[in-house]
Amino acid sequence: MLQNIRAGGVVSAKLLSHSWSAREQDHQGVTDVLVRDLGLELGESEYCIEATAADEAVASPSAVAVGSPLLLLETLTRLVDGRPVQLGYQRGRADRMPA
Repeated sequence: MLQNIRAGGVVSAKLLSHSWSAREQDHQGVTDVLVRDLGLELGESEYCIEATAADEAVASPSAVAVGSPLLLLETLTRLVDGRPVQLGYQRGRADRMPA
């Protein structure tokens, strides 16, 4: 979960000092921690979607051959003051991407 976070300054220090229990790591999203536990106010999110090809790292978990077409979804979430707080990448088959 923490590898999806790309933040600067105080936000990253708070996240890194947060005590992550096993239950939180399995059942709690980063957004929950940012809002409820750290008291941050989220602003807007930006989304970018593009076509890409499956590499060795994602081909097997995606149940496709290397080189198969996939969608790449990039999400950038900012705080209300405009600071970026979460950057995530998701690659998957078009028929299995979340709606």
